[in-house]
Amino acid sequence: MTATQVLKRDHNALKRLFAEFRRTPVRAHRKRGELLTRIASELTRHARVEAEIFYPALGRVLGTAEGLAEARSDHDAVAMFLADALATDATDPALSDRVNELRELVVAHASEEEDELFPLAETLPQAELVRLGREMLARKDDLTGPLTSGATAA
Repeated sequence: MTATQVLKRDHNALKRLFAEFRRTPVRAHRKRGELLTRIASELTRHARVEAEIFYPALGRVLGTAEGLAEARSDHDAVAMFLADALATDATDPALSDRVNELRELVVAHASEEEDELFPLAETLPQAELVRLGREMLARKDDLTGPLTSGATAA
């Protein structure tokens, strides 16, 4: 699996989790809390492998890290919205709005990556993309649960 395939799989998994959250009745507080925890974990792991592995490799393709400033800014925004959602009690009616705002940010970020950054990454040799994919999967396995210190999401 290539690096872009790993990330696209993550994007799709997150979209499914957000859809499941939206389908879950507001009164199902425990399930909504569990889904939000899963979303947080997936977002955090995804963001870490992007920041630690994918973006540096892409920076080499671009010849500069400045082309990734928007993606990194998106990560910061998603991290703030995620923290806000996590700080909201599962019984609070505002949770739905907060998770929906988070979903919108994540979906927009994923679309931008897939449309703009993935084609650039795919100029790397196939063997490099596969190596990066393996490295990213291994790193994701090392990361368990939502991380709090120094973690950014998207």
